[in-house]
Amino acid sequence: ELHNEQGLMQALETQGTRSRRYNNPLSLIQMYIIDFEKSDDRNNILAAIGHFLNDQLRWADMAGRSDNNKFLFILPETQKEAANQLAEKVSQQLSKINTGAGNQPANMNIYYGVTSWGKGDDMGKLMKRVEQKVAIAKKEAVSAPTD
Repeated sequence: ELHNEQGLMQALETQGTRSRRYNNPLSLIQMYIIDFEKSDDRNNILAAIGHFLNDQLRWADMAGRSDNNKFLFILPETQKEAANQLAEKVSQQLSKINTGAGNQPANMNIYYGVTSWGKGDDMGKLMKRVEQKVAIAKKEAVSAPTD
C-alpha cells in the first residue's frame, strides 16, 4: 500500500534521524508522472502504478504519493548509485504499464530526481534537493532535441 504525504514525511523524519545517528546511507527518489491524467482510466493507472511500486521495493523501503502526480521513495540503507539504478529501472518499466483499455501502454512522461542523505542535512534540505533534481530533469527533457 502506498503511503500518503503525511505518512511519507513521518517516515522520512524517522529515517533521517536514524541515518544521522548511525551514519547509515539513506536515499530518496521522487518521480513526477504526467500526461496519464487525461486518460479515462486514470484511477486504474494510479492503482497499477501503486501495485507496481510495491512489487519493486524491499520491505524496508517506503513509497507513496505526495500529490496527484508525485511519488516519493524513501530508501534506507541505500547508497545513491543503487537509488539511481532503481529509479532508471522503475521509470523504464512504468512507461510500459497498461491502462487496461485495450492493453495499450499508458501515455506517461516520467521525470525523476535522486538524492542521498549527507552530513548537515535535514528533512527540508533533502526534500528541496530531490525536488530541484526533478525540476532539472523536466527542464532538460523539454529542451532536449527530438528526432
